[in-house]
Amino acid sequence: MSHKRTHFLVGILAFILLLALFLLWISFKERNHQNETQFAVHDPQKLTPQQDSSLFGDRILEGYGTDQIAPEEDIRRMGQLLWSYRQMAKGVDHSFFSANEDIAKLFTGDGVVGIQAISRDHPCLRNGKIVDRWDSPLLFHSISGSKIDIHSAGPDRTMGTEDDVSLAGQIIFKGKPSF
Repeated sequence: MSHKRTHFLVGILAFILLLALFLLWISFKERNHQNETQFAVHDPQKLTPQQDSSLFGDRILEGYGTDQIAPEEDIRRMGQLLWSYRQMAKGVDHSFFSANEDIAKLFTGDGVVGIQAISRDHPCLRNGKIVDRWDSPLLFHSISGSKIDIHSAGPDRTMGTEDDVSLAGQIIFKGKPSF
């Protein structure tokens, strides 16, 4: 093979490698921007009169349990609040994020962290627990130190049936949970 042809092939391979690295960098930037906007706390200056709460969790859970949003969106927003709270409470033992009552205490500022995220009269709270729109306690299933799945019993109020709504990672699904 001639030197010119070798240089040409090396040049083409280098170009392809640089193009692939550039495309990976663009993809990473877009994914990072999506994560930032997905979990961003809303700007208090842009709140409407109906959402004038200064608590970040009240803003994240706006519309929770109402006809304004779907049950799947309730669970997604609860997951977003849990993720946001855990980011603020870095260094806190993940076991504090496993029981419904403990998470309710954390969100209302009564837990070990002392950061209040939601008002004590928020519609997601009943008798010291976080509930779904059908007043059934949510099940928080700790998968690891960084991952917690959230399960709602659904309209039949029975956990483990076909109408359940769950958040596993960032994926929402309906139906019988697999825990």
